[in-house]
Amino acid sequence: MQPQKIGLTALTALVLSSMIGSGIFSLPQNMAEVAGAEALLIGWLITGVGIIALGLSFWYLARLRPTLDGGIYAYARDGFGELVGFFSAWGYWLCATIGVTGYLVVAFEGIGTFTDTPERIIFGQGNTFYAFMGESLIVWAVYWLASRGVKEAAGVNLIATIVKVFPLLLFIALALWYFNGAAFNTDFNGATLGTSTLTQVKGTMLITLWVFTGVEGAAILSAHAKKRSDVGLATVLGILIALVLYIAITVLALGILSRADIAALPNPSMAGVLQAMMGTAGKIIITLCLIVSVLASYLSWILYSMEVPYYGAQYGAFPKTLLAQNARGLVIVDMHAAHERILYERLKAQLRARHPEVQRLLLPQSLAATPAHLDTLAQHRDWLHRLGFDLEARADESRIHINAVPSLLKHAAVAEIVGDLLHELGEYPASIAIERLQDEILSRLSCHKAVRAHDSLTIPEMNHLLRDIETTPASGQCNHGRPTWVQLTTDELGKYFMRGE
Repeated sequence: MQPQKIGLTALTALVLSSMIGSGIFSLPQNMAEVAGAEALLIGWLITGVGIIALGLSFWYLARLRPTLDGGIYAYARDGFGELVGFFSAWGYWLCATIGVTGYLVVAFEGIGTFTDTPERIIFGQGNTFYAFMGESLIVWAVYWLASRGVKEAAGVNLIATIVKVFPLLLFIALALWYFNGAAFNTDFNGATLGTSTLTQVKGTMLITLWVFTGVEGAAILSAHAKKRSDVGLATVLGILIALVLYIAITVLALGILSRADIAALPNPSMAGVLQAMMGTAGKIIITLCLIVSVLASYLSWILYSMEVPYYGAQYGAFPKTLLAQNARGLVIVDMHAAHERILYERLKAQLRARHPEVQRLLLPQSLAATPAHLDTLAQHRDWLHRLGFDLEARADESRIHINAVPSLLKHAAVAEIVGDLLHELGEYPASIAIERLQDEILSRLSCHKAVRAHDSLTIPEMNHLLRDIETTPASGQCNHGRPTWVQLTTDELGKYFMRGE
């Protein structure tokens, strides 16, 4: 069963949610503190042109390289090489995982506005013991949700994004209703700041660029998109929606309160502006919206921080080992031994079925044959055919032509395997029935084809191998009796770190 994919709407919501976190609620004060309306409009114009161009770049890259998954890491690696890809993957992952912890602090600081009193501080600024416990619960809840699947997490994020965008639209609608042109034109050029328009524009640019962090989200989750074309479209749509919201909120706020009054507001300043329009309820609405917004952003960024190491590990940017976890602890798998057992059991099943899965070779291969090889082939042709080998020896030449092999061996060194197989069959006396020896022969054949201990497997290949082990008979041992995996319980792991001593 194929995992369900993310549609355009959910993908756009992820991009939008990662960009709209806590910053938008402080944006009116941040902008009013450094610029008047004139510089603000110029700053948004410059930023808007640049960020739309960036969004179109992601759109173009998604069309140009539709097979690349992993977003900026994949693009950096493909365009500039392994070293740049390595730094891109680690830099992005570290920033994403460390930086987003601030969202949880902001969320519980917001909750504290409803629970805290001067006499009893519960959550404070999000840094108390109770805040830490609550933040830990959120971390594990998000982990559980993400483990359910990206589609499920994206669905929750979509709902949360709708919830947090609604108050923003309410703010814009009320601001349009209460907008005062005279207030907007007061100190239009920011003369009271005592700085030039250019300086004010520079001040806005330091703010406007940061609020679009997360624009790369759709590209990072491209492997989960229903359609590759949705990746670029979701990026552009997310940018346009966010840009309209940012401009509308910061510009319209200057028509409700003066620039100086907005600059003096405590953050989140949107609460103060909305309170001026609809009273105390405005502050409550914005605070609740802030809490939902940062939690949704946290979920989005966790999905991104999971995806980059996943693809980075496939190309060596992140450590890659064949480890798995179950309810008891850690499982370490010998991938060669495990693969050997899987192939052995499948070859036996094909032989019993007498209707093996055969891969016919588009370009038949051949090998030089000794008289002994030719005799062995003539003697065991039926058994080899039952296994899935279609071998032909012509009388006029000393070569064996390989027309088909068992499908399990289609990517192997076919000629080498056939030569080894004929050699091994030829070592047994003709008086011994092949049925008595077939287990040993199939064991050697599967050993030849199994992955080697030093081979590098991708993450999907590792997962596929683990799933095959779960459904293979006698998977605990290889064909030679060695264990294919070992279990380290949580108690045993704890002893290595001197826990409980």
